[in-house]
Amino acid sequence: MYGAKEEDIILYGQSVGSGPTTDLAARLPNLRAVILHSPILSGLRVMYPVKRTYWFDIYKNIDKIPLVNCPVL
Repeated sequence: MYGAKEEDIILYGQSVGSGPTTDLAARLPNLRAVILHSPILSGLRVMYPVKRTYWFDIYKNIDKIPLVNCPVL
């Protein structure tokens, strides 16, 4: 990421932006931290009261957050 060490990077995502942020954080194991401001559980759960994650849900934050290895605020 433009010469920055992964250990020095803090990701930030707000609302719908928490989807790409969580996805990236799940792929990068050595981040400094992740800040999720008003995150969504999933894209589909914003619109419908479903209890599970479907394959076509574009933001699966609820399933990806356990894969994040750094501190999360």
